Amino acid sequence: DGVLCIDHLEDVVLDQNKGSIENLTQAGVKLSVNGANAVTNFLSDLETIEQPRKTVLCGFDHKVKQTISRISSCEHNMKEISDKHSAAVDELCDVVQTKERIFESDVGTRRRKQVEKDMDRITEATLDNSKATA
Repeated sequence: DGVLCIDHLEDVVLDQNKGSIENLTQAGVKLSVNGANAVTNFLSDLETIEQPRKTVLCGFDHKVKQTISRISSCEHNMKEISDKHSAAVDELCDVVQTKERIFESDVGTRRRKQVEKDMDRITEATLDNSKATA
């Protein structure tokens, strides 16, 4: 009969395993408490370990930001200097090209005319000398 089977299970199997189930429950509670304590202790220890390093990291972070700021400032200054030098070179190039055009149009023209006159005079003198000696 099914009722007898149920009664047997309750009397024999349940009674035999009841102590084991209670032991497992107590062990689970102990594990839970120990786990909570371990996590709490770990967090406390971690904070204790981190504390002296926070000032070092904060100082390091400050120095890195300061270095980045200096590099940025130097980069800006170098760009300004480079732009000024570039403008000065462009201005000097313009001055040189202007002087070249002036020399070519004014002084060069006068010298070319003088050379042509001297060449004509030398040619005439050579012809005259050639006639006189012939």
